[in-house]
Amino acid sequence: MIPDSSQCAAGTRCLLNHSAKSCSGRFACYLPSGVVGCPGENLCPNSIDFCPSGTFCGSTSGICPVGSSSGNYCCKSSAQLGESCDEVPCAAGLSCVANAGCPGQDPSAAMVCKGACGGGYPNDCGNYCCGVGYPVCLGGCYCGQ
Repeated sequence: MIPDSSQCAAGTRCLLNHSAKSCSGRFACYLPSGVVGCPGENLCPNSIDFCPSGTFCGSTSGICPVGSSSGNYCCKSSAQLGESCDEVPCAAGLSCVANAGCPGQDPSAAMVCKGACGGGYPNDCGNYCCGVGYPVCLGGCYCGQ
């Protein structure tokens, strides 16, 4: 019996595993391109890489403890400051807000993780923070006096 297709990432088909990829159980998730993942894994935006269940495809650069199946992404359990929270929760202490397009925020995300305002940027403008000398929120990433 083929398991519930919801165990495979969107855009894949859950079929008997006839690939070289080792998945627990007898099934694998096939993309039309031939790329294979395992049930429970999450497909990354490049439609090539998969991250283990419970993680998502994070940064495409740097060193990370868990890499995606082809090594192009860092697999994370929660989104960090400036990363997309469109489909995953933010790390503790961060909130998921509309992407204002500020420097350091994922430009492809609708929602990103934001930390508390403070230090040199104490004025909370909802989805961005303004500095001490710019107490007025003007929209986007813009602050005014």
